[in-house]
Amino acid sequence: MHLGVGDDHVIYSTVLTDKNTMDDAATEALCDQIEEEVSMVSADRAYDENHVYKTVEAHFPEADIIIPPKDYLHYNENHHPKRCAHMIEIAAKGQQTWQQHHQYGKRSGSETAMQRYKRTFGNQLHAREMSNQEIEVMIACGVLNRFTSLGMPQSYKSV
Repeated sequence: MHLGVGDDHVIYSTVLTDKNTMDDAATEALCDQIEEEVSMVSADRAYDENHVYKTVEAHFPEADIIIPPKDYLHYNENHHPKRCAHMIEIAAKGQQTWQQHHQYGKRSGSETAMQRYKRTFGNQLHAREMSNQEIEVMIACGVLNRFTSLGMPQSYKSV
């Protein structure tokens, strides 16, 4: 399951794939479902592919694309310019500084949404057929969005 989650914790898009599908293959379908303006797209290293940058840029031309490059990559003119810029910046300033500068921590919103999904509905889908599983996921994400509209929990630092 792949989720497109906004800063407001709302799930704007969801794609269900089988276990043999690479994460980056879901990018087009995720982007197609989003009608809102997007200022930033962040994802983990599994999405670090040139076609992901191109797809996101085609759907959201003004958006910052924040995806950390895979460890084994080196600068190459064939890489997307934004991907190259990330590689150069990380090499010059370090991973931590890069993450802080680009607010990469906001990506945790999608991880939180996945955790909320699993805690609310369990770790497994209940339907057997893929088409029914897709419907199950859409309904569950709608329920989570309803919960979100009622208010998110407030966290405070304990003393």
